[in-house]
Amino acid sequence: MVNINELIKGVYRLKKSKSYNKYIHEEFRISKDTYQNIFSIIIKPECLNGRIEEIIPFIFNHLSNHSIKVHSISAFKGSYIRENYIIEQQYNTLNKYSKMKEIKSFSKHIIGSYEFLRKYKSNFNSYKLEKLAHKLGSKKVSNGIYSLNIKHDDIEYEVLNAFHPYQKQHFCLPNNISIFMECSSNQNMPYLADKVIGNFDPHNAHKQSLRHSLLKKSDYFNVKINTIYNGVHISPSPFEAVKSIILFSEKHNGEKPKLTDFIIIQHLLKRGFTLSCIKRMFENPVITLNNNNMYLFEMLEGLNTDEIIEKLCEMEWINEYINY
Repeated sequence: MVNINELIKGVYRLKKSKSYNKYIHEEFRISKDTYQNIFSIIIKPECLNGRIEEIIPFIFNHLSNHSIKVHSISAFKGSYIRENYIIEQQYNTLNKYSKMKEIKSFSKHIIGSYEFLRKYKSNFNSYKLEKLAHKLGSKKVSNGIYSLNIKHDDIEYEVLNAFHPYQKQHFCLPNNISIFMECSSNQNMPYLADKVIGNFDPHNAHKQSLRHSLLKKSDYFNVKINTIYNGVHISPSPFEAVKSIILFSEKHNGEKPKLTDFIIIQHLLKRGFTLSCIKRMFENPVITLNNNNMYLFEMLEGLNTDEIIEKLCEMEWINEYINY
């Protein structure tokens, strides 16, 4: 049972502290529970710049009402996230394609958002590009790759991950705080993503979802909730969640969790996958399936733990393919 009052006190201490930039409220423990899915939820900085003593209990009550159990909990200042390259690791593919050099493809110029900002630094900053991306809409190309079509300087551009530079800046502001939670539930992943957390645009999210609820109560909580600041994040799959939990959580001795601490990894090892293969999977490699190229994380997005295990096992060649 999470001690909400102690968590709130810990977040306030972290906000005021000049000597430390992380707070471990609940340590990672190897779970002996049986559950369908493990996943991570991040309470983003915009939620923690308002009435913390009201919004944290509200979020935890929402999760509890949907039969979600919270395990390890950590809070981090933006300075810690920046210094430890957390965003680069958490959003590896987003970050990679945001830095892509400009190339010409037919009538368009394809360019990463960081390169675009560098090229037009007198016309754009990260916030302006982010607002433009949400106004015009970014098209999802693949897992971690979103394209924004704009014309600037008489050139047709396809800007990749236009929202990411501001996303990173927001998380990394020195005094901004994010809370990371390791969670489990017997609910299906699509239900958790769509009904419990909600669409990335809170206005279009399910009426009973957390994002829409935060939007409705934003004045009361004294927070800014919109498409850019949508309050919370959920891992797209139990497989990706393992990477996030290792990144954010700590054991009682300060060590990071190991891959073999997780039930989904234990099942894959029993089914014949090697540890080196599994480590390679967490680099989100491109997989060729039915003559189509697809990132592994995209292939597993929205699947439950048992579905992920079966899907990977059906692809008997993946062990050898990734173990090159």
